Amino acid sequence: MSARLETDPGRRREQARKALASLEAALKANPQLQREYGAALADARLDARLDEKIVSPRPRQL
Repeated sequence: MSARLETDPGRRREQARKALASLEAALKANPQLQREYGAALADARLDARLDEKIVSPRPRQL
């Protein structure tokens, strides 16, 4: 997702929320996509921080 490339946290969250909305719409239109894109949906939810209790780990610096 391009949201992960954004450096501004507010814009990153907003882009992640837009990506999440698009992914959820696609899954609603075709529920069979859940099997293949379920993990991406979970990542998108973490990126969008819809569940503030879950804190995604910081990316590792190589």
